[in-house]
Amino acid sequence: MKKITISEETKIPGTDYVLEVGDIISIREAAKYFGSFEGMSYAVKIDGIPNDYYSLPFGRKIDYRNKIKEFKADAKSTYVGAKGESTMKAVKKWVKEMGVSQFYASWKSDSRMHSDDSVEIFYKE
Repeated sequence: MKKITISEETKIPGTDYVLEVGDIISIREAAKYFGSFEGMSYAVKIDGIPNDYYSLPFGRKIDYRNKIKEFKADAKSTYVGAKGESTMKAVKKWVKEMGVSQFYASWKSDSRMHSDDSVEIFYKE
């Protein structure tokens, strides 16, 4: 994993987190909380779950699946409406507006043949 040193104050897009000058981070830590992989879209920011969870090999996901299950059991949930806009855009907008500290949602990616009107998101404030 490549490590980088921050040379100027940098805000991580899609978050409220600001990297300070001199911080040393790994590329994995700086990864986005939102993305898509093999036809599934996701929004994942849970303590202890790597940002690249969806791209990990199956065997490495097993332990994390239990953490996600526990998170969902303890978290609040709601449905984010996506009518008239991309599902990903609606989820990102909701996360930003609500200012939640941790969240989890996954759904089939939008395509010409499929688009969700809403997505269930689990979150902690």
